[in-house]
Amino acid sequence: MAGTIIKTTALAAALFGVAAHSVVSPSISHAQSSETGGVQLTFGLGLRLEGQDNRELDPDDRDSSLETAADLSFGLLTETSGSRFTFNASGTLRNINTQDESIDGSDFVNPGFALSYSRENANSRLSLSGSFQERDLSGNDTVTEDGVSIDGEDTTQRRTVLEVRQDWGLSAPFGFGVLARNAITTRQGGAATGLGGDELNDTTRLTLGVNTRLNLSQVLRLNTELQYQVFDEEGTSGDRETILLDNRLTLDRPRGNVFYSLNFADTEDGQRVSTAIGRVLEFPRGTLSGEVGATRGSSNTVFLTAATGYDYVLSRGGLNFSLARDVGSGNQQDTERLSTRATAGYFHTLSPSSTARFDMNWTETEETDSDARSSNATFSATYIKELQRDWSLNAGYRHRFRDSNDTDSARSNTIFLELHRDFTTRF
Repeated sequence: MAGTIIKTTALAAALFGVAAHSVVSPSISHAQSSETGGVQLTFGLGLRLEGQDNRELDPDDRDSSLETAADLSFGLLTETSGSRFTFNASGTLRNINTQDESIDGSDFVNPGFALSYSRENANSRLSLSGSFQERDLSGNDTVTEDGVSIDGEDTTQRRTVLEVRQDWGLSAPFGFGVLARNAITTRQGGAATGLGGDELNDTTRLTLGVNTRLNLSQVLRLNTELQYQVFDEEGTSGDRETILLDNRLTLDRPRGNVFYSLNFADTEDGQRVSTAIGRVLEFPRGTLSGEVGATRGSSNTVFLTAATGYDYVLSRGGLNFSLARDVGSGNQQDTERLSTRATAGYFHTLSPSSTARFDMNWTETEETDSDARSSNATFSATYIKELQRDWSLNAGYRHRFRDSNDTDSARSNTIFLELHRDFTTRF
């Protein structure tokens, strides 16, 4: 154990020694960043040191850990007047020292890449995209798009998404488009569990869609989208088919849009109908949005839905908050869920080169036909210092909380220090 601590401390010193040398030394890549050209390359380097208790959010075990990491990223951008191509890749070199020796050691984790291509003329646009992301679930810090925390000891999750979209009539009173998307999620090693402690299996979701836009007047337009989805889960018999019809009527007003939506969903669990009315208000120093509605779920239960958000600019900073409650199908498991989300953020400029930032996120998700429920919350306070030659220093504290009706609540505290820089060049 002592030898591992010495090795980890030495790695941390080496990483931050390289960063300090780069701060005061000229960089060829930085010198090239002012050049212009048709291709832009960006290399990102983040050097991170974290001390954390209860890394795995275990209700009964609060082992501490020390992690040193180098976050690496690469981006390519080429753009013309009518087309755009991007490619981004990232990954992390990591060393972890914990009291649980089963996850000690150095490795390369969370590799991923994404590419996209779009071509547009005056009246049509073609968009192609693909992405692959691998995530180590052993840290138990993975929260899905629908707000569910995943447990996965010694488990790696891989998600691949391919999408193609074609739109016509961009500048015409009537426009329409087609969409095809395929999302594949697989897991290797160990086992992963989601909402209610249910085991997560490999899944595939195929989505085919058409959409239309009709300008009823210069200030009134109707958007309609029809989607057909097929959800396949390994280990279960048969596919789950869903038909979605979304309608949105928008009225442009001088201070912000007014909108009304009416949506239908035909799922394997039953039919779902939702409606909402909302408004956006723009002020000199901020924007306020809000909507209120109702959803009749697949079990014929009616849920009140709502959403509000506010962004406000202060003389030396800004603040924002949002609150939303809606009903939809889960991404990891194709079951109907009621989700409530709240976020808040505040930043204050301390000096021309330093900023303090505070962020809070909270999500509660529950299945509508069972008592399965999960809550996740994160609070962070960060000090950001801009250094010379485009380096930035971040130092702060992060608190995580998780609670569900199948396990006791768990908390985790993290103190972190990181240096980051993007090297950009054009040719």
